[in-house]
Parts: sequence; structure tokens; C-alpha cells
Amino acid sequence: MTRGPAREPDPEDQSMNMPTPPLTDSLTEICGADGVIVDARERAFYSQDLFEQGCDPAAVVRPASTEAVVEVVRVARARGVPVFVRGGGMSYTNAFLPNQADGIVLDSSGLDAIHEINVEDGYVTVGAGCTWKKLDAALAEHAVRTTFWGPFSGARATVGGSLSQGSATFGSGQTGTTAPAVLALEVVTGDGEVLRTGMDAQDGHLPFFRHYGPDLTGLFTHDSGALAIKTRVTLALEERPQACSGVSFAFADFDGMFRAMRDVARTGLASEIIGMDAEIAGIQAGESGLIADLRKLKTVVFGASSLRRGIASGLHAALKGRAAFRDAAYTAHFIADARSEQLLEAKLRELSQAARPHGAEIPNAAIGVIRATPFPDLPLTHMDGRRMLPIHGIIPNSKIPGFRRDYLAYLESQKQAMQDARVQVVETYAGLGRNGFLYEPVWYWEDSLELFHERVAPAAMMENLPRFPTNLAGRELVEKMKTDIIDIMYRHGAAHLQIGRVYPYLRGRDEATTALLRAAKDHLDSAGLVNPGTLGL
Repeated sequence: MTRGPAREPDPEDQSMNMPTPPLTDSLTEICGADGVIVDARERAFYSQDLFEQGCDPAAVVRPASTEAVVEVVRVARARGVPVFVRGGGMSYTNAFLPNQADGIVLDSSGLDAIHEINVEDGYVTVGAGCTWKKLDAALAEHAVRTTFWGPFSGARATVGGSLSQGSATFGSGQTGTTAPAVLALEVVTGDGEVLRTGMDAQDGHLPFFRHYGPDLTGLFTHDSGALAIKTRVTLALEERPQACSGVSFAFADFDGMFRAMRDVARTGLASEIIGMDAEIAGIQAGESGLIADLRKLKTVVFGASSLRRGIASGLHAALKGRAAFRDAAYTAHFIADARSEQLLEAKLRELSQAARPHGAEIPNAAIGVIRATPFPDLPLTHMDGRRMLPIHGIIPNSKIPGFRRDYLAYLESQKQAMQDARVQVVETYAGLGRNGFLYEPVWYWEDSLELFHERVAPAAMMENLPRFPTNLAGRELVEKMKTDIIDIMYRHGAAHLQIGRVYPYLRGRDEATTALLRAAKDHLDSAGLVNPGTLGL
């Protein structure tokens, strides 16, 4: 932990009595003119997420070094100005949006350097603003990857943002979420100190190992940025697999899909475990017609780990893929990696064996598409132009039947209101590690789009997207249903990623644990200026 020397008042130092320069002048001196944004429209963009609009900040800053982050924090602290830390912006839980006017949004995209790739000792150190897509491309040149290697949104999502929020997708079938892949961190506290965790905290030591003494690294994972500002992240590496494929299954009902996902997760063999209902499967299958099938054929063939496997999967995708999606109430997809085709075949046999008692195997077209383009430009709306909002809960297997019962009863109670407000709910699912079942309702409703959607969604999609007028009734119903379903999840013991200011992290938590967390916040950020309100702090 390092801190600059405190400056004691000197009555003979005339500079101590000079007027304080404007905030933006001080920030420009630190970050340069290109690193400070004051344009009103730009400030509005950096204060939006997928669902909400925050207060207008005084400025958006983009520091390019840890030292610059320290200076920004010290300027903010001296003026009592809150700092809201933004990663890729791909959140929906009000996690980084300013909840006070005239704060500072700290955009981490300037901290995107890849500092060290150490294949021999099995780690990579990157700036917190580096995207997963950029990192994975750099690691591919060394035939390695991180053990958790990003969410679907990895073209924009940053390593630091995903670690603060907690994220899942690539590698989650085995590692669970982002945090287990982290070996060490460098953070800047709200008091302007630089703090390092893990082996990196000892001079002359390499950050190759995490658990040497109390796990201070874990303190800053999944914290919604409440405890400190992440500047560097060290992640564990693994050999890049030479073979990849998977098996897909269709199910007549939710129970069959759930049991298959549960049983596959217990094997520990699947890198990713992804489930979806019929509506989402149709969306993911994409446009119909010969042209779309030919595009899919190309994607699957060239995304496969071998030409033979690619041609076989591609033909299935073109000839049967759409029909399989169309006829299934639920589908699930189990992806595996291995060092060789022989080892992969053995894994696939075991995955099929685990899932087969619960459903019918179908062509694995979706798997080829997922892995061929792991970090696509994600649509932020339905293909027909409707707004969308996901939430989720990670629910124990034993609690899923009870949750499902209460959840469906609640949806039935809202059926008429949903019809009146033109609101629809669909679902996706994922397996996290061997015992976590992620249940994700997704709302679609007709409504006007925000600047965030216009700027972030793929341009080609936005050009032809149908537009809807503002639908406050629909938006308010989605907000109400979101809150109500999170309460149902809470009653069934759910955990959450992307906690932000939405999920009830402190509700029902014992007093001793809460006191320890608040003490950590007070110690690290005594003025409470870093992401105030996240985690309920």
C-alpha cells in the first residue's frame, strides 16, 4: 500500500491561499484534453446503462495510468466529488450510473494495456479497461487463454468491469464466474492509495499464486466497484484447447432441461452449459431462409476444431437446425474443450450420456455459432425493435422446483397487465460450476430507445430496426415485475452477479458480516466517494 506524503499547511506558502482551479481544469491537467469529456450528449451517454439513466456528471475522465487514477481520486476527494467507475457499460443494474449530480464518471477504457504475458508461470496481467476480446486475441498468439475467458459481451465488456460486476459465460461450466480466474489485483482506494493483493503485494515476487495468507484479492471481486477502483488484473492461464465441440438436446418441458443441465454440470466436463426456452432459441437461430442457412453453414464449418467435424456440423445446421429449434419447448447446449480430438470424443460421449435420459439429442448448430464468434456485436433489443431487460438469480438445485412454481404463479397474476402494456417475458439459463443454476428472465416491450442503444447496438441492425413510441406503462410494469421477481428469487435463496444497486446484497445479512463490510468500505474510502450506493453501501 502506498500513499503520497500528506501536505501540511504552511502559512508562508502563498500557493495555499490561491483560488482552487475549476474541476475540469484540474482533470485536464491530469488526463490531457483528450482524456476529459464535457460535451452534454457525451456525458449523458456515459451515464446510461441498458435500462436506466443516471444523473449528469460534471465530466467524464479517461485516465491512462494508475498514477493518473490516483491523481483523479485525490482531486475528487479534495472537492468532495463522487467518482463513478465505468467499464464497458454493458450493465443493467444501475451499477456505475451517477446517483449524485456533478460527480465524475471514470471511464476505464484508457487502462487497456496488456502488461505481461507469462506463459511459463501461467499468468497474464492486463489493465482493467482491456476488453476480453482484445485479451483473448493476444493470448491466442501464445496458444493460451485465461481459465475464465469472458462473457458474450466481451467485445465491449472489460476485464475490470466483469470482475467488479461478476460475469459468466466462457469457462463458466468449470470455473463458475470471473473471480476464480483472478490471481492478483492492483486497485486505487477512495483515499488515493495504491493497494496490491496476492503475491504481487510482495516486492520481487511474481503474481503466479493467489492464496498465500488471507485472500485479499477476493475482497475486491464482485464488489460492484464499491471498495476501490481496479487498475490492473492478473489472471490465470491455461493451455489453449486444440479441439472443441459439444452436444445439444431438445426437451419437452422445463423439468427435463433442468435435470439435464444439473447432471451435466456434475460431471465437470462442460466448459459452457447454456439453456434457452423456445422464444429465445428462435431469436438465436436468426433469420430463416436459404441465405441465412448458408451463412450459418460457413460459420459452423470454419468455427469447428476440425474440418471433418465442421462439415458434419455445418450440414446438420443447414438441413435440420432451424427445425430442431422450432419444434423444441426448451433446448440446452453443452460445450467441451480438449487437447485432442480423441479426448474430446470421450468428453462428448459422457456429456451425451448425462443428458440423454432427460431429452432428445439434436444437431449442435448453436454450439458452432457460439464458438465461431465468441464475442459478437450483441443486439441490445429484440430483432423486431422492442426494448429488452434481463435479470437473473443463481439458485440452488434443490430450490429450483419451488422457485419455478412461485415464479410461474406470479407471471400468471400479471398476464393481463402484460398484455395491456405489450410486455413479454422469455428465459435463458446457464450452469455455473458444478452446482449453480442461473435462471434469467428477459423482458421485451415496445418502447422508445435511448442514446445507449443507438450508440452501442450494431449499426447494421439499427439501420433497419422498427421504432416504437415511448411506452411509460410498459417501462413501469417491467420495473415493478423486476422488483417482484427479485423478491421471489430472494425467498428461494438466490445469489446474483452484477449486484449494483438492484440486487438485495445486504438484505437479511447478519450484523457481524455487514459491520465488517462497512468497516472495509470506511477504511478504503473514508469519504464514501467511490461508487456510492453500490452493494447497498
